[in-house]
Formats: sequence, structure tokens, C-alpha cells
Amino acid sequence: MRVTPQVQINQTLRNIQRNNAELLRFQSQISSGLRLTRPSDDPIGAAEIVRNRAQTIRFDVNRENIRDAGFLIEASVDGMLDVRQLLTEATQITLEASSSSNVAASEQEVNEALAQQVDELLGTLLTVANTKLSDGRSLFGGTGTDRDPFVVTSADAAGRPLQIAYQGANDDARAIIARGQTVETFLAGDRVFGNVFDVLIDLRDSLRDTTLTADPRGQQLQNALAGLEQRVGGVLESVGQHAARAENLEALTSRLAGVQLEVERITASLESTDYSEAILGLQSQENLFQIGLAVAARINGLSLLPFLT
Repeated sequence: MRVTPQVQINQTLRNIQRNNAELLRFQSQISSGLRLTRPSDDPIGAAEIVRNRAQTIRFDVNRENIRDAGFLIEASVDGMLDVRQLLTEATQITLEASSSSNVAASEQEVNEALAQQVDELLGTLLTVANTKLSDGRSLFGGTGTDRDPFVVTSADAAGRPLQIAYQGANDDARAIIARGQTVETFLAGDRVFGNVFDVLIDLRDSLRDTTLTADPRGQQLQNALAGLEQRVGGVLESVGQHAARAENLEALTSRLAGVQLEVERITASLESTDYSEAILGLQSQENLFQIGLAVAARINGLSLLPFLT
């Protein structure tokens, strides 16, 4: 096949057009700061950028879930620490009643005053046990967050509770914090509070029972102390478990932040212009463009302008 001057000129023009397109591409990279302005610039890199951006969105969602779960855990720990303080006060009341050496009439007055303090503790404890978040969910209702977990099912003529029952769910609620990872958030109140209401009600009633002699009353007070000690231990165990979960969430947040930062760095390196590379490429294409024009002119023996118009 004979290569005519026209074929050579057409080939040269195509080369010049490709050089011009590359010139425009490098100029766009330098002016916009973006190496990729459309997927065709680098299909593999563009696909990786899409994947990385989707992963970054998942990281943001995971971190928000962790933050919400951490808030619930912190609120639960605060509530349980309040419970421990109330149980400590109940223990002090019990010890005071056990060490009372007053005369009979005065002892009844002291015991009544102590019983009234226990009534106040019961009311405060019931309020803590039925703590609600701003959205109305019960903190200690387990998966049954739509109702008060503890209710007074029986009261005396003065309105003092005789029985308080748990009506929340028996299972802890779990929140998804990442793919395949969950954490306990809303605790089942029967595990946290156990029979503490029964212990306090029995303590109060024994303080008010004027028919009890010293030995039976002393035995009931010892039972109350044992029950309170047991519940303090249970509450502290729950606090420790939740505190460990909070630490794990903080560690997970740090790891996610590190991974997300690396993904964003990789994305930026794929997407952003490498100015040194772009300037060298621009200079190279300008040289090739000028060479192409010179070659075309020599092939035709005249200016390339007629072929461009």
C-alpha cells in the first residue's frame, strides 16, 4: 500500500488532535486541582474513589452509632451510680437502726424517722429506675423502652408502696455500631435492680413494726444489710461491665477515625492533581504539539493552516 502525502498529513493531524486533548487535560488538572474530572480519565481510579467514598459514609454512620451508644451507656452508668448512692444511704440507715440503744418510746420515734427516710429513698429509687431519655424511652426497660419498667402494684392507705413490680423486658437492648458488631445499651432493669425494692420495703416495715422484739428486729435488720450489700455488689458489677463497654467504644472510635483518615488520604491522592506530574506532562505535550505542527508543515511543504481551516 502506497503511503501518500495525504495519508501522512491525516495521521499527523490525528496525532496533533490527541496532543491537544492531552494539553487540555493537563491544563484542566492544573486549574481545577483535580486529576479526575470524569470516569474516563482513569476508570480504575474512579471506581476506587467511588468505593472509598461509600466506605467513608459507612464510617460516618458507624461513628454516629457509636456516639449514640456511648451516650446511652454513660446515662446508664450515671443512673447506676445514683442507685449505689441510694443503697449506701439505706445501709447507713440500717446500721443506725441496729445500733440504737434508746428507751422504748424514743426508739419508736427514731425508727419512724428512719422509716420515713427509707420511704424517701424508695421514691427516689423508683424515679431513677424509671429514668427516661428526652425521646421518652426508658433507660432500664431493656427492649421494652416504651413503658415504665417499674410500677407500684400495691400501696397502703397512706399511699406508700407495698409492692413494686418489674414490667419491662427481660432482654437488654442492643445497638448496631458497625457491620457485625453490637453493644448493649438499654439494660433490663430486673438484673440491675434485682429485689432492691423488696429489701427496702421490708426494711421500712420492720422499722415501723412496734410488735417486734429486739432479737427479731435485729435479725430483720441483718437480713436487710445482707440484701443491700448483695445489690450494691450487683450494681457495681453492672457499672464495671458498662464502663468496659464504654472503653471499647472509645477504642473502636479511634480505630475507625484512623482508618477513615487513611481512606480519605488515598481518595485525595487518587482524585487530586499531582502538580509536578501535571506540569511535566503539560510541557511534554506542548513539545509534542509543536513537533507535530513542524512535521505536518514539512510533509506538505507549506503552513498547516490550510488543513486546519
